Amino acid sequence: MFIRNCSQEVKAAIIKGSIALVYTPKNEHFGIVPLEGMALGRPIIADNSGGPTESILPGVNGFLCDHWEDYGSAMGELIEKKELGAKLGAAGKERVEKMFSFATFSDQFDKEVRNLQKKAHPQRLAIALLLFVPIYAIINLFSRVCCNKRSP
Repeated sequence: MFIRNCSQEVKAAIIKGSIALVYTPKNEHFGIVPLEGMALGRPIIADNSGGPTESILPGVNGFLCDHWEDYGSAMGELIEKKELGAKLGAAGKERVEKMFSFATFSDQFDKEVRNLQKKAHPQRLAIALLLFVPIYAIINLFSRVCCNKRSP
């Protein structure tokens, strides 16, 4: 299904109604798309490179694929074993909430800022704030849209 410029709500509904989220970019940076799928309780099928190798644990919350045939095998397994999709999806949702949530990011951000303060490098602190504030805002938005949670 290809839909251009759909709303976050429509995208969430499509992902929730799917068997899995298939993410094919090779050597992609961290990538928010697999996290969106996991936050919505879907198993992820992705390339075994780049960012997905940090967020996807094969056999726990999805599949990492080395060859195109692996994508078909993973999807076939999810179609044949419906309970597997539910299990992987639940584990993915739990992983996103534990490791990539707004609260986790806030705690980690606070820890890093305090470490910079202890080292008394005002220039490093200023640069860190300039870099992390936009990331903080993006994760806050992601948390509110995908996880139906409000920031504190």
